[in-house]
Amino acid sequence: MYGSEHRGGECMRTSFLLIVMCCFFLGTATINAADLRGRVDGMNQYASAPFPLAKAKVEIKQKNNGKSVVAFSRTGRDGMYYFRNIQPGQYFLVVNGRLTVEIQVDVTPLQDIGPLLFNFE
Repeated sequence: MYGSEHRGGECMRTSFLLIVMCCFFLGTATINAADLRGRVDGMNQYASAPFPLAKAKVEIKQKNNGKSVVAFSRTGRDGMYYFRNIQPGQYFLVVNGRLTVEIQVDVTPLQDIGPLLFNFE
């Protein structure tokens, strides 16, 4: 009886250790990734001041070829967009397929991208 109880406890410790190791390795895969947030404002000939641009399509593309879309998002009613787990590097941020801005993603948990102004003409 003692032998089977002892093996059960050993099995539990092994399972616990395995779970902890898996969590550690899964956590390190995204530890260098950054979350990005920013805002897109619109401007046209009828507006006296920039306004939050809702439902704009925002894409992050690889800088090395400019074609590979890493992630995309839509702005909210407040013009804000968010991206999660973007690896450090240089990218193009593309708004509605027309406004392109080069960005550098750093190794920070949260990175703010300065406001972008999208002109309608």
